[in-house]
Amino acid sequence: MLTPYNRYEKLSELESDLRKPNPSFLREEQSPLLERNPLGFWKAMTGILFVANLVLLYLHVTHN
Repeated sequence: MLTPYNRYEKLSELESDLRKPNPSFLREEQSPLLERNPLGFWKAMTGILFVANLVLLYLHVTHN
């Protein structure tokens, strides 16, 4: 969150960071869903695959 205390005091400081970014700003803050919530990821994946199998089964039964 940006607060007045986090702002640059001089325009030259901002220009310097734009030319050579601070490494702490370059890292990603949000990790992938698999790392954050592995159980939720696999539950969602299982649900998607289950629905896909039901659709394929329906298509197989109706076309034979």
